Amino acid sequence: MSFSELTLKLLILLIPGVIAILVIDLFTNHSKKDLKYFLLHSYLLSIIAYFIHSLFSHNSFFVNILDSRINIDLSVVIHVSIIGFLLGVVLSYLINYKILYNLAAKFKLSKKFGDGEVWESIISNNDVSWVTIRDNKSRLTYLGKILHFSDVPGKRELALTEVDVFTEDSDYLYSQQLIYFDFVVGENLVIEIGNSYNINEEVENDA
Repeated sequence: MSFSELTLKLLILLIPGVIAILVIDLFTNHSKKDLKYFLLHSYLLSIIAYFIHSLFSHNSFFVNILDSRINIDLSVVIHVSIIGFLLGVVLSYLINYKILYNLAAKFKLSKKFGDGEVWESIISNNDVSWVTIRDNKSRLTYLGKILHFSDVPGKRELALTEVDVFTEDSDYLYSQQLIYFDFVVGENLVIEIGNSYNINEEVENDA
């Protein structure tokens, strides 16, 4: 077997793992890994995908990879690529709902909440819908419902809907259907998370 043919088969070997990793990157928020972790995870997920395929087929890609007499079976590549996609979907579900971390915490194996920051863990929690943002610089308070959020290194983006704006003394100013926040990590903001409540009623009662 020539070097180029072996290289081609090794690249094909990584296809299901790469697909799984791309699906996970698309559907989850997590800390970014460098190239060596990407290749390692792709390789491990590829092995899992080919193992699952071997349970239902007698045509093993691992057995054939070093045999130059056997050509690459395109149907096997397609089937294993589909398995890689489904594997990425399943792992995305496990990551987003932190099932493995919850099981580890249940059996007291770990106190780690996930692969990410506290910000991402809290904001992505399905039980969290309303937040109060206190901007100490402008001395304004925003009460709204989370619509979208993003998490990039050193930066936070948050879109709130049904927003009420108040002074720092809880005096109502105005309402807005949508407000977009763009701030860097460490900015002088306080974000309070909890159930919806009506500040207007509190102001009226205080009056």
